[in-house]
Amino acid sequence: MLSTHQVCSATDAATVNQAARDLHVHTSAAQAPGLGSLTIPDEVAHTVRGRDTLLDELEVVVKQGNQVVVLHGNGGYGKTTVAVELARRLRDWVHVWWVDATSGTSVTEGLREVAVRAGAPRDSVRAAWSGQASAPDLLWKALDGFREPWLLVLDNADDARLLVADDHRVSTARGWLRTPRTGGAVVVTSRDGRRAVWGHRPRLHPVTVLEERDGAAVLRELAPGVGTERNARDLVAKLGGLPLALSLAGNYLGAISTTPRLPGSTQPRSYAEYGTALDESFRDTTTAAAPGTELGERELLSRTWELSLAFLTNRGHFAARPLMRLLCTLAPSPIPVALLGASALSASPLFQGVTAQSLTTLVGDLGGFGLIEHRADAVDTITLHPLVREANRDQVDTVEHRDDFAAAQVAMIRRVVADLDGTDPAQWPLWRLLLPHCSQLSYGVPAVVHADRRSALDLASVQSGAADFCAAVGFGLQAEQFYRRALATRLDLLGPEHPETLLTRRNFAGMRRDRGELAAAEAEYRAILAVHLRVLGPEHPDTLTTRGDLATTLHHQGYLATAEVEYRDILAVHLRVLGPEHPDTLTTRSDLAWTLHHQGYPETAEAEYRDILAVHLRVLGPEHPDTLTTRDNLASTLRLRGDLATAEAEYRDILALRESVLGPEHLDTLTTRNHLASTFHKRGEFAAAEVEYRDVLAIQQRVFGPEHPHTLLTRNNLASTLRSRGDLDVAEVEYRDILALRERVLGPDHPDTLTTRNILAWVISRTKTAPRVVGPEEDG
Repeated sequence: MLSTHQVCSATDAATVNQAARDLHVHTSAAQAPGLGSLTIPDEVAHTVRGRDTLLDELEVVVKQGNQVVVLHGNGGYGKTTVAVELARRLRDWVHVWWVDATSGTSVTEGLREVAVRAGAPRDSVRAAWSGQASAPDLLWKALDGFREPWLLVLDNADDARLLVADDHRVSTARGWLRTPRTGGAVVVTSRDGRRAVWGHRPRLHPVTVLEERDGAAVLRELAPGVGTERNARDLVAKLGGLPLALSLAGNYLGAISTTPRLPGSTQPRSYAEYGTALDESFRDTTTAAAPGTELGERELLSRTWELSLAFLTNRGHFAARPLMRLLCTLAPSPIPVALLGASALSASPLFQGVTAQSLTTLVGDLGGFGLIEHRADAVDTITLHPLVREANRDQVDTVEHRDDFAAAQVAMIRRVVADLDGTDPAQWPLWRLLLPHCSQLSYGVPAVVHADRRSALDLASVQSGAADFCAAVGFGLQAEQFYRRALATRLDLLGPEHPETLLTRRNFAGMRRDRGELAAAEAEYRAILAVHLRVLGPEHPDTLTTRGDLATTLHHQGYLATAEVEYRDILAVHLRVLGPEHPDTLTTRSDLAWTLHHQGYPETAEAEYRDILAVHLRVLGPEHPDTLTTRDNLASTLRLRGDLATAEAEYRDILALRESVLGPEHLDTLTTRNHLASTFHKRGEFAAAEVEYRDVLAIQQRVFGPEHPHTLLTRNNLASTLRSRGDLDVAEVEYRDILALRERVLGPDHPDTLTTRNILAWVISRTKTAPRVVGPEEDG
């Protein structure tokens, strides 16, 4: 997949630029584009029973405001159900924001959206979530300043450490969880009810099991007419009043009661029969545990869903139990429905004979029995109760068939990934959901998967696709890890000259180039190009792409004339073979314009960019990353020739789109911010330029590291701004440090190194004589 180069502006004619023909591979820790959903989960399938007193009390607390409430209890006690019912009672009276607190990612992503909804400026949110300021402080400043009543729910916060900041405890109120000051309330659901964890301020409310009367009402609503009130109460007692167990039992009996009793059928069909089955079934497969303990409750829950699975199996759904186990062995995140492809699953010995129709019916029945939940959002997903997931992962048959389940995971994810393009923003919502499962698969598969050639290569394809996505959205560390694993497998099984191996080598080389390892990247590109020329020929698309990547690396190293010759040769072939509007042709034209721009021909570059932009707008649309890159490059040519007002307007528009599409920490987004700061500098607005450069620099130092070429470029730009406003002593210190780093990273003869050395000499010559001198005119 090709993508266009992008100019990265620099003061003093520096030439470190952003470019990536194959893939944008960066080292950002930012989350994927988009903010967390704050939607209240769906209502439970029955009336909420036995919680009226608790809900009435919580309603009063929320309306009073200035409160934190922790609803605590064991898994399956119905904490989330209570929170959902409370939110639905109050949603017409208060703003309700629901955040999934099961992982650090879901907490930070969800609370970022809360900050925006509460009125925090997007620029401030962007800065805080990029590490330039305290994100918790900004969140609570917005919440405490919100003028209408609100309720924030932090659901499934079983690990309270996810709500802390730095080394503080939750009880210190220095992190995400604090006591509201004006008109708001927070409700937390957690298995942890220790006062030492939550501190003395929050109200701790235990969520307990249901009384017999209330539990019986749940059963009789879900499964009416299958026994007496006394029978229902007896079953409640046997299930310990555990809400999740009652829900599973009621859903089972409600479903089975609508089917005929076939000859020889032994499945329980009434409250009494269900209770007997709990006693008689699974005696040899379940460890006895004391009632009321969490282990005992897990045993009861296990028996309830095993009865449901046994019924489905006896009714012809032979894949019911293995499918449930498979779903529970995936990552503890929403599971895209797209993964459940019969063609991939049927190749597994666990799912032989499964068809798309039988699988569709089975998934629907699992939902009908309450074992899974289907959510039809932007991407259809399946979710499981955490306790159901945990217990199923520990079942004997899950452990015994661990290798088969791992192989099935590889096959099902490979089938989906094969049809995806990690660089296409339209597919990123699905990729975001796939990534946790790809990560778990990459690090947790048994050795037998690696030993099987087909499975090992499928896993490498999954890793490569995930790497492409991570590279495109700025997850550089994850991209590198995925690429390394895929490359190791392909080198071992396919050899160094196989097309898939070469593609992975090229993408990995592009990442090293973007990281500033220019000599290593050049050597790798030359090695790949030699193979392409020998095996594929000089006009094969892969050969031309590698030539372009090599030219980009030469440009980064300062060999602009050599890079120009390469681009012109490549363009001639593209025009003849592919035509003028092919994406590869447009990429090469942009590459050439990029090089001409940096050789001092902005008018020629501008004309090229305008032609390319017209095609990109027509073919790709206004928000495609390549379109935005071309717009940014065009704005840079306008800035270079002095049209600062037009350039600034363009940069601001591009920045808003890039933040929305790519995220605030993506290298492209930071490049546009750098350009905007450079525009301020050229206009003499040194204070505004300094603020922007410092913000960008803080992100780059944390995300890319202090020696990355782009980090050094921003430091150089900041030093030039300090110099231009007269702070020569401070600028001199900066230039000395930058020079030492550039000599080590880029080499003593790189154009950027020479530029810094020359500016430093200029500054030293004037430090004692000029209180304020603008110095060499900004360029780039």
